[in-house]
Amino acid sequence: MVKTIWARVGLWVRAPCLQPANWEDADNVKEWFLQMMNRLPSPMKEGLRSLIVLTIWEVWRERNSRVFLKECRQVQKIMESIYDEANTWAHVGNKGLQLILLGQSDVQSHVEDQPAMANGLVVSPTYVN
Repeated sequence: MVKTIWARVGLWVRAPCLQPANWEDADNVKEWFLQMMNRLPSPMKEGLRSLIVLTIWEVWRERNSRVFLKECRQVQKIMESIYDEANTWAHVGNKGLQLILLGQSDVQSHVEDQPAMANGLVVSPTYVN
């Protein structure tokens, strides 16, 4: 499930470095995170860093729901949470995420199960009429 989420996030923002197939082996999360930070392309670095933290947070929330509440969401629902949060962060001033999200309008129709555009920013399919 986690690798599927990361693969979809990488496709969504056209960042191959976020896709598990392109990751280098790491002994722990800290090493993985530092490797990710070093591999981010400069123009997108700030936004991708925010998206990495956001994705980790959503995966952790899902883990806690499964362990403590015995509740499981489908991957698409988790992705919708990531889209919604990224959009919210962009709306409240995260310039890096704004740049990444505004650059997605030309690829939305080509990526299956991805969010649509509304008001110039990427939003969850839940909010599109």
